[in-house]
Amino acid sequence: CRVGETYHAGDLINRIEKCLLDASVWFRKGFKEAALGRGIEAIENYDIAIRINPDNAGFYYERGLVKEKLGRIWEAIGDYNKAIEIDADYAVVYIHRGHAKRNLGWFEGAIADYSQAIEIAPYDPYLYVSRGIAKKRLGKLHEAIGDYNKAIEIEQVYADAYHNRAFAKLALGDIKGAEEDFAMYDVLTLTGVSRCRLTK
Repeated sequence: CRVGETYHAGDLINRIEKCLLDASVWFRKGFKEAALGRGIEAIENYDIAIRINPDNAGFYYERGLVKEKLGRIWEAIGDYNKAIEIDADYAVVYIHRGHAKRNLGWFEGAIADYSQAIEIAPYDPYLYVSRGIAKKRLGKLHEAIGDYNKAIEIEQVYADAYHNRAFAKLALGDIKGAEEDFAMYDVLTLTGVSRCRLTK
């Protein structure tokens, strides 16, 4: 309360009760714990937020991220499923569910999720690179290269797209093409021009 302002005990209790029943309060506590690397505590707070408001897709998504970091992949996928059930156009959830499936070796499932994300956000090159990586893991090298090409078409200075395309070309025996892509990757990363993301 402000300086010089007083509250009756009943008013204070009402304020505390209102705070404890505010899902956003618990969500913010969970987000803070996650940022500090305290995953279990973050999940506990997200659990409370979800019990208060079970219809917020963002709550499930953030809890899923924490579970994924803790290695609880299937639980994370369950949370991503629930977030998508609530909001079918939540593109970033498809991306992370795709990553989770890819980490499990479920590449077809990952490709389906990346494709869904692409339908929602067709101009994000990262989505094409992510799908290309999953396709490469399945040996679909030409399709993977097609996705890397699309990423580069959208963003010509996207170093990860060149890097991944180089490896796909190597697998096809296109040594010259791979060398050109590796060279482009080096130029972009050494000059700091590129927008790079985590590549697997």
